[in-house]
Amino acid sequence: MRLTTDSSVCGECHAHTFEQWKGSRHGQGDVQCIDCHRPHSQEFQLTDGDLCGSCHGDRLEEFSHSAHSQANITCADCHLATASIYKTALYNSDRVPSHSFS
Repeated sequence: MRLTTDSSVCGECHAHTFEQWKGSRHGQGDVQCIDCHRPHSQEFQLTDGDLCGSCHGDRLEEFSHSAHSQANITCADCHLATASIYKTALYNSDRVPSHSFS
């Protein structure tokens, strides 16, 4: 049996987030949902810093010496603006994480 593992499968249920992702740098760069998220739970595959650092290691090294890092601010706190809110309200459809990576 052949299973589809690209992000189009996620888009069947998560249409709004899927559309955000398609327009994002990650979507344009062919980074799939399951590259960052566990299927079904939507939790990150790795801790925030390790996950971002697996592709953005050079930036993570610089970040570890920054004031943001010293204040325990993570990549997702700024680049996934609603990520921390979303973690506490996983199934609240009013709060969907932004995949704009601003």
